[in-house]
Parts: sequence; C-alpha cells; structure tokens
Amino acid sequence: MNYQKIMAIFKKQYKELVNILTDFFLIVFFSVRQISNYQNFTIITGSDSTHFKSLINLLNTLKKYEKNSVIKVIDLGMSGTEIAQINENYDFEIEQFNFDKYPQFVKKRDKYNKLGAYAWKPISINKEFNSTKNNIIWLDAGCIITKELKLLKKIITKNGFYSPESSDNIRKWTHPAVLEALNVKKNVHTKRNVSGGIVGFSKNISQIADLLEEWSTQASNLELIAPKGSSRDNHRPVSYTHLRAHETRGN
Repeated sequence: MNYQKIMAIFKKQYKELVNILTDFFLIVFFSVRQISNYQNFTIITGSDSTHFKSLINLLNTLKKYEKNSVIKVIDLGMSGTEIAQINENYDFEIEQFNFDKYPQFVKKRDKYNKLGAYAWKPISINKEFNSTKNNIIWLDAGCIITKELKLLKKIITKNGFYSPESSDNIRKWTHPAVLEALNVKKNVHTKRNVSGGIVGFSKNISQIADLLEEWSTQASNLELIAPKGSSRDNHRPVSYTHLRAHETRGN
C-alpha cells in the first residue's frame, strides 16, 4: 500500500472520529440544556398500502411516547379499510396527498417500486410547515421510537434543521448532473451525507423556511430529483436538502 492510500485511509478515519466526538458532544450539550418551546411540534409521516404494517408499528409508538405532539398521517395511497383502521385506533389526523397538483412522475413508481422519487416527502413537509405554528418532524413509516423525542426536539429548536448522518459523502450519493445544475460548491461535495428518513425543521431560524421551500420546489423537477442515468447506486433523491442545509449552516 503506497503513502497516498495510507493517508487517504487515515483522513477518512480521522473524519469519522471527529464526527463521532461531535455527535457525542451535541448529545451531552442538548441533554442538559434547557430550551423553551421545544415541545411545540407536529410529527408527520406518510404511507401507502405497501408500507401500512410499518406505519402501524410507528403509530403505536407515537401513541405511547408522543401524547403531547400533534400527529398527522399523509395518505399516499392507502385503502379505505386501512384508513378506517387508523381512524378507529388513533386520534391522529389523516390528510390525502393530492397527486393531481404535481407532475406526473410524482405518482409513478420506478423499477425499485419507489413512489415518485420521494418528491411527495418535501412537498408534504413544506405544506405542513406553512400551515402550522409548530416545528416539524418527519418520520418515515419504517421508523419506530422507543421514548419521548425530547432531545431531538431540543436539537431542532436550537439548530433549525436536523437529519441524522448516513454513509459516505454528498459526492457519492448525489448524481453529478445535480451537483452541476445546482452549482454546488466544491467544499460541500465532501460533506457527510445525511438521511431523509428523519428530518426536522424549526420556526426559530428564518433561513430554514427558505431551505424547505426551495427543497419542495426543486423536488418537482424530475431532472433534479431523479436525473437521467441516476439510480439507487449513485443518487439518493432527498439529497437536495442535504446540500442546502450544509450551505445554510455555513459548514
């Protein structure tokens, strides 16, 4: 193994260590810090029939641990029986996603059976963000919580935006055509990628509303959310918010 490869491995592992230590510091910091109004949250999720069983698992945990939060379920194609089951067992609001208001691709499935390149997600989050005074947490239907989300709410309230880190960096999980079209700064390319399965937005920082509005708007552009030549091997369609979030926070 030559010197360049050794240094590349060292730099990668060093960055991983820094990320771990930073996460640890933030957990400790927000665990002890008192932040007012962090409890004012709406938690939203969404599902069609393909993820209904997972959705029910999530709703059971929300019913148990998040009694003080507003819970909203976005209907992305559930059956009448499934909707009735939710209404009978949970005091949660259900809102039907209006696919007819958006480009055709939003209601179509790709070869991986994924709906609309996930464009409905930022659209739904932005719509709710603009219709409530609450801060917002999005949880994918596949999520399960094991306790009240106090720490997460504190982080969102303080930072304005939250999404947990995922594997590798922006360059790996964003198609080159998207990086070019959005004129993403080179220093952002190597930033750690984050996951769209859990996303939080706060009302406390003005740039966050702009970030979410832009994410929602650009999600309706097929060439940005699912460009030609992209696949799950080289592009994760929710990555737009990751790019702008890094820029918004000045990282």
